[in-house]
Amino acid sequence: MEKARDFFIRFPFERGEHISVLVFFLLLTLVFTWPLALHLHDGVLGGTGDPMLNTWIITNGIRKLFTCPGAFFQGNIIYPSRDVVAYSEHLFSMALLATPIYLVSRNPLFSYNILLVLGAVFSAWGTYLLLKELTGSRWAGVVAGAFFALSPYKISHVGHLQIMFTPFLPFCLLFLVRAAREGGWKNFLLFGLTCAGQLLYSWHQAVYGIVALGFAWLWLLMTRGRGSGRRLVACLAVLMSVGFLTIPFAIPYLRAHRRLPVFERSLLEVRGFSCSFGDFLNVLPQSVFYGEAPDPFRAAFIAHEKVLFPGVTIILLALAGLLFLRKEDESRAHLKWSTPFFLLLGVLSLVFCFGERIGKFKNYLFIALFKTGFLRFSRVPARFFILVSLSLAVLAGWGVARILRLWAEAGLALPMRRFFALGLVTLLSLEIATFNLPVIEVTRGGRIPEVYRWLQEIEGARVVELPTLPLAGAGRYDRYLDLLPENPGDYFAHQGLLIYYSLFHRRDTLNGYSGYFSPWYNRIFTELQSFPSPRAISLLQGLGVTHVVWYWDIYPLKMRDEMQRRLESQPELKWVGDFENRSVYQLVPGNTMSDTTGLEVEVTVPEVIRPGSPFVAGLQVINVSDRAFVQVIEDRQPVRLTFLDGEGNPVSRAESHYWCPFFLEPGERQVAPVFVKGGLPGEGDYLLRIEVDGVLGPREFQLPVRIEEMADSEDPQRLEGRVEFTGEETVRIPSPEGLYPLTFKITNLGDTYWVSGRASKVEEVERPTGLVHLALRWEKEAPLWEEQRGTLPCDLAPGQQAVAPTLVRPPREPGRYKLFVGLADEGYSWFGNVVVLDVEVGGK
Repeated sequence: MEKARDFFIRFPFERGEHISVLVFFLLLTLVFTWPLALHLHDGVLGGTGDPMLNTWIITNGIRKLFTCPGAFFQGNIIYPSRDVVAYSEHLFSMALLATPIYLVSRNPLFSYNILLVLGAVFSAWGTYLLLKELTGSRWAGVVAGAFFALSPYKISHVGHLQIMFTPFLPFCLLFLVRAAREGGWKNFLLFGLTCAGQLLYSWHQAVYGIVALGFAWLWLLMTRGRGSGRRLVACLAVLMSVGFLTIPFAIPYLRAHRRLPVFERSLLEVRGFSCSFGDFLNVLPQSVFYGEAPDPFRAAFIAHEKVLFPGVTIILLALAGLLFLRKEDESRAHLKWSTPFFLLLGVLSLVFCFGERIGKFKNYLFIALFKTGFLRFSRVPARFFILVSLSLAVLAGWGVARILRLWAEAGLALPMRRFFALGLVTLLSLEIATFNLPVIEVTRGGRIPEVYRWLQEIEGARVVELPTLPLAGAGRYDRYLDLLPENPGDYFAHQGLLIYYSLFHRRDTLNGYSGYFSPWYNRIFTELQSFPSPRAISLLQGLGVTHVVWYWDIYPLKMRDEMQRRLESQPELKWVGDFENRSVYQLVPGNTMSDTTGLEVEVTVPEVIRPGSPFVAGLQVINVSDRAFVQVIEDRQPVRLTFLDGEGNPVSRAESHYWCPFFLEPGERQVAPVFVKGGLPGEGDYLLRIEVDGVLGPREFQLPVRIEEMADSEDPQRLEGRVEFTGEETVRIPSPEGLYPLTFKITNLGDTYWVSGRASKVEEVERPTGLVHLALRWEKEAPLWEEQRGTLPCDLAPGQQAVAPTLVRPPREPGRYKLFVGLADEGYSWFGNVVVLDVEVGGK
């Protein structure tokens, strides 16, 4: 009895310390993530969206390491895109760590879940060792480790493995402190290895590591003792050497950034994921203590980006670490004045969490780093709360150490001090505890749907799985549209499952999702809303799709008979078989073309250009052949512009680019915009020579232009314009939804300069003054479908007329509609005349 009481009071650190700590953190993790322990082989936390994507990235990475390491960033999803792994975090470190688990289990889910659990355990253990190093207190390490690994913020991200998995960060700081204090090749080696792990599994974590380690190195430099200067230089050399290892991993991201017009974040996106003061009251319903979300707390959900209430206990302990600060406490720390360091790190990280604004004030520090590109890849500033959590954990650990020291100085007996320390651990654990998290069971191995095992045997198959869940309105369909599902959670959960199943059939698939959506992906799946229309089938034939898997369970029951009839009526679709709730159709190869010999190109430019201002020209691409044109080249293509004087001498030059339209039906016309920055001469009349290279070249055009100052359309009252329709009075659109081309003529009848939508996503989000749209509205007795916008083919000067092709999305239900077409300013207020078209959509 006495031995049992002694074991309870002492907490078994004296013997098997690390085993005891690891077992404790493992048990705590299993409780906090319960019932995941029962479903490590067949379930995931946080839904089937991001967990399935990360499972695919890790498993795909393992396979590429053994088969073709040079193709690590290539994958079989989101065809025809390249470097698809670069659309999200590459998770290279995780792929390495998961390799032995996967080779033994051959279960992608088990590998993923073991990483999730052990990531939390080793995050806690690393923080424990860091606090023990800084304070000398094991209890301080237990409190800090439990919070950093399993804080409410972390648990809210159980569906984001790249956020939940953070063991390298505390270990990096630990070995930095040891290397700076002691030197020794082992410390430098361990510092280098943990830094490599931190920098090579997630760009978010790489940034957090650089911020924490860079700040720590500077702090050590400012507070260094005798003889530590050389060791700090060596630490910096190790960190920089590891930094060079990230270069090969950055190249695919740079390629994608150069290739895709949407591959960067805008401040508008960042605003939606920046934290506000109210977010510090967000709690999880699965919280044992705060689950009922009493006022003033607000209930959030798993995968919510801003569950930022850390709990009262950790705040009080952190305050204790600050209030009971004594200089002699730092004598053991070896990171002198480590309490102020972590306080400043936490405050700095908290400033980043707010993104562009802190309340009513601009956050100039964040804006500066965003503008320079350091944070351009991230749209979620709130994730800097990882560093806030680490800072709170360390400060709270100091608080525990100082409380225990004060108790010792007050004469409290050692058993009682240990008993009260255990009480602090228990109190913290109970306050932040979560239980009964939602686990989604996922089929595995021989239980996966039969259709995927069948596809695995079809050599050279290329697949698309339809239907997708419904899409909401994107507003504009003729440029780089956004994919906006009606229910994003359900859409991405379904696509995530298809990504997971692609690990088994291993065939190229058009399906998938990631952190970015290329314009080609968005366009394809918007077009395929009309499947099995002839237009959608032509697109699939041009993409080389061989098999269509039709999933009946997500198609409306009342429409199934009609869809069955439509599928059977298409001669290009050959029924292969039914597999439970899925039907498979083989797609007969079509007479499509990928070369540009059947295309004609015209150029439209503003007749008058404002001096010193960027402008938009347009390459109007027309398919004059009798075959659909489909090409999968994502790379931007070069354009050279030369301004010639009256004698034909070059005055100034500019370079730009375009993206070739990738799908044109016979007779269809689309615009490839050319955004021109700089290179304009002074005012006067010139001949503009445009040399088009790449996919649509070589072609050369010469058009007269004038450089002259003029007013833009700031004042809506000055806007005057006219729209004319170039087709028949009654428009017949064969199929609902999808996309359909229409062409109009637009004339600027006013005295102001009209600005077209810019050629990149960021520039379109930051709407320039004077923006004018083609405005469209569908009605059937009452507003029914949506308002849409088309983009001008180029900037238009006063008095200029231009042909304006656009794509519209017809209503979901067949029937007769009125389509109202006019012009709208940057505030979407209509002006000028309105053309009313009778439109017949669908029909048998």
